[in-house]
Amino acid sequence: MQQHRTMELMDDPALQTDEHFHALRGLDRINRLSMVKSCLWRPLATLQKELRRPISVLDVATGSGQWPIDLYFIAKEHGVELTIAGCDISPRAIERASQRAGDLGARVTFSVHDVLAAPLPKYDVVTCSLFLHHLDRTNAAELLRRMKAAANALILIEDLQRSVPGMILAWVVPPLISTSRVVRVDARRSVRAAYTAHEALQLGHEAGLAGATVRRHWPCRYLLQWRRADGDTR
Repeated sequence: MQQHRTMELMDDPALQTDEHFHALRGLDRINRLSMVKSCLWRPLATLQKELRRPISVLDVATGSGQWPIDLYFIAKEHGVELTIAGCDISPRAIERASQRAGDLGARVTFSVHDVLAAPLPKYDVVTCSLFLHHLDRTNAAELLRRMKAAANALILIEDLQRSVPGMILAWVVPPLISTSRVVRVDARRSVRAAYTAHEALQLGHEAGLAGATVRRHWPCRYLLQWRRADGDTR
């Protein structure tokens, strides 16, 4: 299946606010079904046990902030102390994320930030979910380099994997869980634009993530993981 990138409706600045928020709610439902929480939580919990201290986490291109908010409550349930933040280029997304965090009582800080235009602040862990497929190869590698520069210990990138089964799911699942036109159209565009797990690993190596690993997980997704080696200050 050849890679083909078309601008997603969510990336259109002219998209109306109510339609944008409707789409974010639909994406939240899809992510809950995809077990993103458990996939990203395990390496975070392992790192915290190794370091034996509170760790800081930044989620890049956070969208509605679902993952950082979920992470706050998972960590609270397990008695793990984290400092959690999220950033996104979209002021509307950050507005919704901040409102959700406040309504739920989640101590997560959100801010507007263009990761490809300005350096990221330093955090122990930098995560990114469902954003890499929005970027062409040049910008994707640049994102990984900027995440590496910001991560004191760990990078976690979770995304779609381009595949025929993934495309079938993109046709079947969105209409069942959301009435959003944006979700239905963008689901198919996302799969066509996505990198395979192997391609994502190649991008990681190009960006200087020596020793990065990739693991496939359900449904037609992958987790790219990189741990900073002792003495690696680059």
